[in-house]
Amino acid sequence: MESKIIISKEKPKDYHCDCKYCKNLFRGELLREDGKYFSGRERIGYSSFEKKNKHICKGHPVGYRFAIERYSKEKDLIVDPCAGSGTALIEAAKLNRRGEGIELEFYKIAKENSKLYPGMIIVHRGDARKMINKIKNRINLVITGPPYNNHSDPPERKNLKTREDFSFDYVDKNNLAFNPDEIYYREMIKLYSKCSDRLAEDGHFIMIIKDPVRNKKPYLLHQLLTEKIEKETNLKTCDIWIHRHYPPTMFMSTYPKRFPGVKIPKYQTIVVMKKINNK
Repeated sequence: MESKIIISKEKPKDYHCDCKYCKNLFRGELLREDGKYFSGRERIGYSSFEKKNKHICKGHPVGYRFAIERYSKEKDLIVDPCAGSGTALIEAAKLNRRGEGIELEFYKIAKENSKLYPGMIIVHRGDARKMINKIKNRINLVITGPPYNNHSDPPERKNLKTREDFSFDYVDKNNLAFNPDEIYYREMIKLYSKCSDRLAEDGHFIMIIKDPVRNKKPYLLHQLLTEKIEKETNLKTCDIWIHRHYPPTMFMSTYPKRFPGVKIPKYQTIVVMKKINNK
């Protein structure tokens, strides 16, 4: 059973960012009704194929469910250009929205998940920069988690006792994650600009990001992308929400033991942007 979401207006003391967006536009932290953090049991309504073909960076359904319900209406078109295992699309369908997504690496997982909601979800296979034009209808909400730039600190995911390795990497060399910063940001903004152009006049664009770690400190990917999007598109940030990343990743457990005292991101940051007409 999916937990009811409540909102705490207090920013948690261990939240890692105080940029201008998180400082001035913070609206609240998403919590369970009993005040506790969510767990992996919230992932309801997904295929058994997903469990057998793991995607270690699956989106957390609570943030997507909350944002889709708050920033769209029933029957709206919800688009994720980097769909991953299809979390945004599934949560949209469960809320009686239409979902359409694009996926390069994990298309089979997203496609199998989508089969549970016939007629509600379309999944395209390929590079979002080329495939975004496959989406013909006006978009009411774009909601996505960007591919992570692989130039962050090595994502060691070895069990400290058994040494079993849970490391993960992208495979397809066309993935934006393999590019150096300059190209990564340039190509991401190109993609997001195309998404913005397809948004309805009252549409929203939402990113859900767990910031990585670079050079032993939080790398504020959400801030850097938001600044560039605002500069290059007709999108303006209006709300910031957060929720605890659950369950903790192997990296979140092992990295502080290797580097005591290093502050690492423990939260997903939900950046909500609204389309404006003065650009």
